[in-house]
Amino acid sequence: MISQHIFARVFHIRCGSKQGTAFLGTFEGEEYFITADHLISPYSESCPIEYEHQETWHTVPVELLGRGTSINKKFDVAVFKWWGSRIESASLLLNSDVVFVSDDAYFLGYPYSMVSDPQALGGWSMALVKKAVFSGFDKVKELWVLDGHNNPGFSGGPVILKQRGHGPLIVGAVISSYMKDCSPVRSCDEWFKETGLMAEGNSGIIFATSIRVVIEIIKSNRNLIG
Repeated sequence: MISQHIFARVFHIRCGSKQGTAFLGTFEGEEYFITADHLISPYSESCPIEYEHQETWHTVPVELLGRGTSINKKFDVAVFKWWGSRIESASLLLNSDVVFVSDDAYFLGYPYSMVSDPQALGGWSMALVKKAVFSGFDKVKELWVLDGHNNPGFSGGPVILKQRGHGPLIVGAVISSYMKDCSPVRSCDEWFKETGLMAEGNSGIIFATSIRVVIEIIKSNRNLIG
């Protein structure tokens, strides 16, 4: 289902000590570099965003357009104008209006800095793919809830949806985080006594920011740069 042109638009990035995922999305014919806001908190001229190519790191040719947290602190997206060369593949369109509860969704990224194949895309690191189900919204339509198993490193990655009919795959949201849970640790004897310790686990609840926030940032700021 996930074609090569989508993989070609997903990047393994770092900003300071933080690593995660970003992607190139297309809106009204222009290319935008999109990731999770919490990954780029140290971003500055002296601390640029870098992406991995040929297993080395290079500065990303972008200019900050806007951050979702300036609208709402829970909108965990950052949008940049892309100044790099045009990617020779089909566009990855942005659209959050095609999702329905119980729809399948796929998300791409680099969990724990893992890559599927470091040379599969002409030296670009190929992302891993996971599957989830769209569960609903977290009170507002800009905040999505997915049922799946997220890991550190997928933050900033695209949530890919299939449109009804025969339209192209689109990006509906940006991966933000997942809900952790804690369970009591019990002894392994026949009584399973509580030890007083707790173990952190993954609840399977994934949070993502709707691409409608990205589109709002683009429409509000695209005439201010370039």
